[in-house]
Amino acid sequence: FMLRGKAEFDEATMTFDLQQPYALDGEAAPAGEYSIKRREEAEHHYRMRHPLAEKLLQQAVEQTLPVARLEFDYTNTPRKISVLEPLVGKSGWLIAKRLTISSLETEDHILIAAISDEGEQLTDDQAQRLFNLPASESAQADGISDATPKIEDCYERLRTKLVSEIMDRNAGFFDEEVDKLDRWSNDLKQGLESEIKGLDKQIREAKKSASLSRSLNEKVEQQKLVKKLETERKEKRKRLFDAEDEIDERRDSLISDTEQRLAVNENETELFTIRWTVS
Repeated sequence: FMLRGKAEFDEATMTFDLQQPYALDGEAAPAGEYSIKRREEAEHHYRMRHPLAEKLLQQAVEQTLPVARLEFDYTNTPRKISVLEPLVGKSGWLIAKRLTISSLETEDHILIAAISDEGEQLTDDQAQRLFNLPASESAQADGISDATPKIEDCYERLRTKLVSEIMDRNAGFFDEEVDKLDRWSNDLKQGLESEIKGLDKQIREAKKSASLSRSLNEKVEQQKLVKKLETERKEKRKRLFDAEDEIDERRDSLISDTEQRLAVNENETELFTIRWTVS
């Protein structure tokens, strides 16, 4: 659609031949053969992140589209899609909006809300799969104003459901991070506490050996060992206290960072509105 008149397409090989360079931001996509599949003989591998693909998507999204009337042909389609069969012979309205949600991450979603003239809401699967069918465009449609409240209500339910799912996912992510922090802190503290207990045992044994020794030199050596072990134990205890402070700092940082990123910011762009009929 975006390269109509600018490229020749071969559906069988999933390639197209760009007739002339296509202007991008500060450069140009070169003319030549572009292939969706990786092929050694193709000059360019056309993919989602290709500069030409990104430019065409940007230009497509920015187009202002009039309300259109589309007739989707299900009856003559070789592929049967059972969820669409109940829609044959029916008509209604459909809106598509791009919803960008910024929370823990920034996500782009296209929400399609559709209702029939009988007031029935199409399922997400039905609304999406309509676009698997060939369609023909007829004259511009009118009468959307009468259906606007119902279809906007339909869209709002989809938006609310999506935001709720994202918040649930974010809550799960937070639980995972807290669990990781708890496991790390437990391993750290248990390791230090185990080392301190081991030093306590060595100190008791060294003191006992000192008291049982009859030689003054042995007593002195055992007391020197006691002092060394007690110094090491003191350092381990300090490390344990420091570790508890570090754990508290990490927990505070996790809570603060998550709290800031949990604020949900939404940006909505209407893509198109159509009057649909399934024949």
